[in-house]
This record gives sequence, C-alpha cells and structure tokens, in this order.
Amino acid sequence: MDYNLLSGADLAFIGDAYFELYIRNYVLHKGITKLNNLHNECVKYVSRDSQYKIISNLIDELSEEELNIFKRGRNFHTGRTPKNAS
Repeated sequence: MDYNLLSGADLAFIGDAYFELYIRNYVLHKGITKLNNLHNECVKYVSRDSQYKIISNLIDELSEEELNIFKRGRNFHTGRTPKNAS
C-alpha cells in the first residue's frame, strides 16, 4: 500500500485501528481476563491524551518518512470535539 496516496482521514482511520489492536494484544498479555477490566485498561492507552504521551516519548525514534505519515494522520480533523477531550 502506498501511504502517500492516502488522505489524512485514511491514515488516522487505519492508525487508530492498528493502535487499538496493538493495545488489546498488550493488555491481554498482561493476564487480565475480565472483559470490563480489559476494556478499562485499553481505554487508558487509546485516549487522545494517552496517545499524545506515548508519541511524545517515541517521536525521536521515528524515521523522517514515519514522522511525515504520522503528521498527516494527526493533522486530520473531523470538525467535532471528542466527548472525552479535555
């Protein structure tokens, strides 16, 4: 897939899905078995504020190409404020 051909909305869409799956796998490997606890633990990582903290720690490790792709997806705005945004 040529990521240069995808819009910012497409990048944000696929990025969110990939990140959610990665976090769900991570949380399952922590040994949590109750669905409500799994959900609550995932929410800690996938919120906008948590994603900002994570990328802030990783941004220096990204290649120039990865950084450009990240910025294109990050800069996409739907025009609405998320319900959990502070």
